Amino acid sequence: MDQLHEIDWQSRKSIAECNRQMLTKQIETDITFLVGEHREPIKAHKYVLRSRSCVFYTMFYGPLHNSLNEIRIVDIEPEIFKQVLLFIYCEDIIIDLNNVHGVLDMAKKFSIQSLIDMCLRRLKVSMSTHNICTILENAHLYNDVQLKEKCLKFIFHQPKAVFQNSDLSELSENSMTEIIKSDDLALSEQEIYEGLQRYAHGKCQKHGIEPTTENKKHMLGGLLQHVRFPSMNREYFTDVVFESGFLPQEEELKLLQHFVEPQQSINGFSMEKRKFRCLVNRFNEHATGWGYKRDKSDAIMFSVSKNILIHGVTVYGCCQGAGKYEVSLAIKEAPYNVDKAIKKQQLETDSSEKMYNIYFDAPILIEKNKQYNIILCMKGPGSYYGVKGRTEIDCEGVQFKFKKSTLSVNTTDEVRGQLPGIVFEIFPEET
Repeated sequence: MDQLHEIDWQSRKSIAECNRQMLTKQIETDITFLVGEHREPIKAHKYVLRSRSCVFYTMFYGPLHNSLNEIRIVDIEPEIFKQVLLFIYCEDIIIDLNNVHGVLDMAKKFSIQSLIDMCLRRLKVSMSTHNICTILENAHLYNDVQLKEKCLKFIFHQPKAVFQNSDLSELSENSMTEIIKSDDLALSEQEIYEGLQRYAHGKCQKHGIEPTTENKKHMLGGLLQHVRFPSMNREYFTDVVFESGFLPQEEELKLLQHFVEPQQSINGFSMEKRKFRCLVNRFNEHATGWGYKRDKSDAIMFSVSKNILIHGVTVYGCCQGAGKYEVSLAIKEAPYNVDKAIKKQQLETDSSEKMYNIYFDAPILIEKNKQYNIILCMKGPGSYYGVKGRTEIDCEGVQFKFKKSTLSVNTTDEVRGQLPGIVFEIFPEET
């Protein structure tokens, strides 16, 4: 009877369980893939593959299908190939930040749409300044409008960090054009120009060519026409841009004339100013080990010398590697604690960054000389926290004053704790 049970592994098993057995035990396989640089042999079943993928179907029903016994797969790692095979056979896969791009590439290669959808959903909750450009390109590639809008919003909220990251060169010219054309890109034209130089340099490296001026100009295509050169600092233009040789001589002369005698408009260049967001950080240093127990809230009271619009608040992330938090954030006007804004969201952090911005759904007007409380409740592992806090800070001409809040029950105050920063924009009437 025991021998019968060993032979009859199919009884009372689901289709997924039987498929897994056929794959892992390599029972009656009829196709071998030689995968990766070292041609690792991975065996499978043509019937299962063509039943799940139109690409495999075409491959195995083509003119050579009867003689096709081995297929060379160069551009996929063996471990990724095995994970996707397991999904094909029994829809069993764990998608995380370590494998999502590899799995997505293979799912695209073999047109496994349900797996593509899973990867895109994973990317939507995994955005960081280190991978946002790659995610945006995938959103373009798979025409995921919702993911694309979320990526652009993320980039416009944290443009400095994104433009300084090597991931920037993952963007296509079309994607980069959409970003730098926008009034919502809160960077100076100098920062945008320097970001494009890094972008072009990275593109040259990806194509294995020397990053000469001519090669970088080729990689930039028509992107420079979206830089608002008339808004640049005059000295920066003459000392850096003019000397670089990236612009046609005719355009250089028009811009030089503008800096000598400012024009109302210059053909080919936008004169509109972009929105400008600032970040005030109240701590000079940070430490590790801030804890969260029994839903205790951290809070800080502040006031400003000018009317501002608050776009978001900065919080510290996990100090022990990757971490997940439930975040509840509110701004209340003192003394009656009237709600100005509330935001709840999931936050995933990793060791690559210490601070993360939580953005409100719409900017909040903060009136000068009034007092407000920022209240934060986080559920999750221990985080970094700030020390050596400043009680008065001048940022972009706005005087911020911080002091201990009576709503802080997790010991955050003006000199140590959570809530290190505020992302804000000077109210238009004040400019």
